[in-house]
This record gives sequence, structure tokens and C-alpha cells, in this order.
Amino acid sequence: MVAFTGKNLVAVVLGTIASLAFFSIGCSREEAPEAAPTAPEAPVAEAPREKTSRLADPVYKAAIDDHMAKQQELRMLQSRLAERLRAKVNAMRESLGVEDEAAIKAALEKDPEFKSLQSRMIDAGKALRDEQRHAAETVRAKIVSGSAKEGK
Repeated sequence: MVAFTGKNLVAVVLGTIASLAFFSIGCSREEAPEAAPTAPEAPVAEAPREKTSRLADPVYKAAIDDHMAKQQELRMLQSRLAERLRAKVNAMRESLGVEDEAAIKAALEKDPEFKSLQSRMIDAGKALRDEQRHAAETVRAKIVSGSAKEGK
């Protein structure tokens, strides 16, 4: 327990008084005097915001449909190539008669058809990513042009 004696008691009393004075004086705000009434201002009419759908634009919709068709075509190509690659791996596994993955992989690396399928699969993946990037740029350009029209 703290005993308040002499200097301690004076410091506590002065601190309490100072904090009470600070909070009672510092926290009150003076209200601004009311301004003299002037002529009423005309209300500012806000421009009506037009809600539009990007898909209402036939050119934009045709571009998006084109991007979707190209992406679907590339995914179908990837699927067909993956099936052929799996079939090639299974055929190689059966012809070698071993389950050693290293031996199968070494044999497949020598097969020109397998290498060609792998290369086409990589190219299809790159083409799909490029097409997705172009589609995103189309959407971004439409959003930006739409927000520019709203700002006017």
C-alpha cells in the first residue's frame, strides 16, 4: 500500500486538479456562430447514372464470345494431346514390360512422336495463356472506357 505523505500528497492533488481542469476545459467545443441567411442556393442536380451492361455492346460481346471459343478450342486440343500422351506412355510401358519409370522415361525421350506431342502440348498451353491474357485485356479496356464515360 502506498502512503501519501508530504511531497507525494501534493503531487497527487496537483495532478488530479490539473487533469480535471484539462478535461473540463479542453474537451468543450464552441459552436460556430450561425451565418446570416443568404439567398437560397439552387440545388445542384446530379447527373443521372446510367446502369449499363458491358454485354449490351454487340462488338464487345462478339469479342468475348470469340475469346471463349478460342479458349475452348485450345482446351480441347490440350485434352486430346494429353490422351495421346497417356496412350503413348501406356503403350511404351506394355512394350517394355517393366514398371521402372526411369526406363520408360528414357525410352519415351527417344521416341520422336512422343517428343512432338509434348512440344505441341507446351505450345497449346502457351497459346491458351496468351488467349486468356488477350481476353483479360479486352475486358479491362471495356471497363476503363466505361468508367471514363461515367466520369464525364
